[in-house]
Amino acid sequence: MEEIRLLSTQEISKHDSAQDCWLVIDEAVWDCTAFANSHPGGSSLILNYAGRDATKAYSEVHSPSIVRESLSPEYFKGNLDRSTIDKAWTKEPLPSNPAQAVPEHEKPPLHTIINLNDFEEASARSTSAKTHAFYSTAATDCWTRDMNSSMLKRIWFRPRVLKNVAEVDTSSSMLSIPLRVPVFICPSGLAKMINPEGEKALARAAKSSGIVEIISTNASYPAAEIIEQAPDHPFMFQLYVNKDRKKSEELVKHVEQLGVKAIFVTVDAAGRGKRESDERLRVDEVAINPLTGEKSKTGKKGGGLTKIVGQFIDQGLTWEDLKWLRSLTKLPILLKGIMTAEDAKLAMKHKVDGILVSNHGGKSLVSGAQTTSLNGPISCKQLALL
Repeated sequence: MEEIRLLSTQEISKHDSAQDCWLVIDEAVWDCTAFANSHPGGSSLILNYAGRDATKAYSEVHSPSIVRESLSPEYFKGNLDRSTIDKAWTKEPLPSNPAQAVPEHEKPPLHTIINLNDFEEASARSTSAKTHAFYSTAATDCWTRDMNSSMLKRIWFRPRVLKNVAEVDTSSSMLSIPLRVPVFICPSGLAKMINPEGEKALARAAKSSGIVEIISTNASYPAAEIIEQAPDHPFMFQLYVNKDRKKSEELVKHVEQLGVKAIFVTVDAAGRGKRESDERLRVDEVAINPLTGEKSKTGKKGGGLTKIVGQFIDQGLTWEDLKWLRSLTKLPILLKGIMTAEDAKLAMKHKVDGILVSNHGGKSLVSGAQTTSLNGPISCKQLALL
């Protein structure tokens, strides 16, 4: 077996141009000269790290396996010699747009975070502008997102008293899968932007908490890597149907083989939402989906991550396509994103196994109905009469 070369920071730094571009990713040194010129998202991000360590920028979005799958072994030059690291090497390069740079702040200790607002504040302080915009923004003026929060505050309880609450059982179930509490982890993509372990950490948390994680099509890690974090624990999968139907067919069969318990088909994001805060932060990089291998890039109409990672979604999906989906798997199929009683009735007519009332967090359609206000129009009692 050929011995792997150790390369000093001084040697790597010499390869810092478009004609000779080396990058360090997770201590592996890659010659990206040829790849930079054909980079789907443009060469600027790669060249910004030419002759330097690009691990941090790369790892914000991609899993470690992507670079090995994208570049052939001939471009691997060796490993970084850690003994040669000095202050000059660890200094971050200037961002391509300094106005978008956000000073880094340490996250507060977890025990100091006691509610969801604390999580949002910690994220705003400790993540990049790109990450914060991607997760916090919603369609256009964010009216639907804000109304989601506002309407939740209008829900009032009717307490009943003199009940024995010495021992409280919060257990429930979801598709016959027992839950310790009636909560699940929704399929939010690119979780690695928030935490290096991304969906893998969520998988471990789901198992320890006794709840279910729904893995996103746009997860930062391949589904197999996520599931292996919690052996023998149930998972479900969220599907964005691809314009290339064959890729969706392969993906559904793949996750079924991995043992997921159900498929949630997203139907509330046929068009990518115009997330203005996200679009203002153009990203000069390619987004590679580790589950589908799909590559997306910045377009003329905007450079936000929402536009980039959603370019593969099939906008021609219709009710008739449910027959095709049903032919792919024996797993339960649920529709994520039903917002009207009329569509709930159609879902029953097409014999889906369940629906998830959702407006995509207000991220796709501005002025869409707020979900808690739909509990009346889409009620179990009403649907039972159909």
